[in-house]
Amino acid sequence: VLLKFPDDTEAAVFYALSHLAIAPKSDHSFSHQQQAGALLEKLHKKYPKHPGVLHYTIHAYDNPLLAKRGINAAYAYDKVAPDVPHALHMPTHIFVRLGKWDRVIDLNARSAKAALNYPVNGLISHHNPHALDYQMYAHLQRAEDNKAKLVLDKLQATDNYQKTFVSGYALAAAPARYYLERRQWKKAAQLAVRKQSNFPWKKYPEVEAITHFARGFGAVKSGDMMTTKNAIEKLEALYEQTATIGQQYWTVIIDAQRQTLKAWLALNQGNKIKAIQLMSYAAKLEDSVNKHPVTPGAVLPKREIFADMLMMTKDYAKALENYETSLKISPNRFNSLNGARRAAEKRGNKMQATKYYSKVIQLTENAEVNRPISD
Repeated sequence: VLLKFPDDTEAAVFYALSHLAIAPKSDHSFSHQQQAGALLEKLHKKYPKHPGVLHYTIHAYDNPLLAKRGINAAYAYDKVAPDVPHALHMPTHIFVRLGKWDRVIDLNARSAKAALNYPVNGLISHHNPHALDYQMYAHLQRAEDNKAKLVLDKLQATDNYQKTFVSGYALAAAPARYYLERRQWKKAAQLAVRKQSNFPWKKYPEVEAITHFARGFGAVKSGDMMTTKNAIEKLEALYEQTATIGQQYWTVIIDAQRQTLKAWLALNQGNKIKAIQLMSYAAKLEDSVNKHPVTPGAVLPKREIFADMLMMTKDYAKALENYETSLKISPNRFNSLNGARRAAEKRGNKMQATKYYSKVIQLTENAEVNRPISD
């Protein structure tokens, strides 16, 4: 259509969208996204308030390589559609990629509130829990743990959400994040599976896997090997179910989850070599696919977890390397910054340690609690 009608703006917008639709999640050159973005940037100069142009520009640049190119669209979109939940939320895909947590918090709070005005068949729109998950994630990166808990409580105060994958993801991921990010291992190990009983969990094995991963990782970090082994068995079954229904992206994610649990189980059993091999593999698996739009970030990045393991095994040089790699994918994460600070300190690199310490202090200047910064 665009070849036949080169001046048709809507055709150009949908042509750009078609590039995004066929872009492989394993393509780290983001070639389709770059083609779409280049076209959309030209359109943005002519039509700076076109909602489709802004929306798809954000999608095109929602990746670590290109995120900075989406900043103008991100700052513009909420002003074009200030009462639309998804328009309020979408800019935060860029702000998450850049670690701009104040914008992520503000826009998702507005999005969650706006979503309440648009129920779907008597149910709360999935835009509400989706925005709350993003908002809570940002609070956690700034060590605003009390505010994060308030958001989690709000999310869990009802189960009257749309019965969609988007709702299910937030319902499983948010509580897992809250305990794992804060290193509350025993509470993570005790997370309830399928807590919202009227949600169709069986339809979304990739979502249920999040809870089992959180339970297993919390358990292995607190010495409960039986719960860890049970979680691995559950993940094996959910992996097969996810593969059966053709969810290729999520089979990669679940594989990374189960390999992570196996790695830490091996470490607890004294098999350091096997543990490092498995954890390295898990990190490569997760890094092989781009972040899914439904999530602000992995439920604990496996690259960051690998760095944590390397710290425990006193390979501080490789630990620092992996924290820094994790930060390239997920900037301004509290745990990765603090881990990098600790690794640099252990290596005796005071200048590098000071750099990361300064970033952690700046990040947590509004924290209500003292998240542990030192060992």
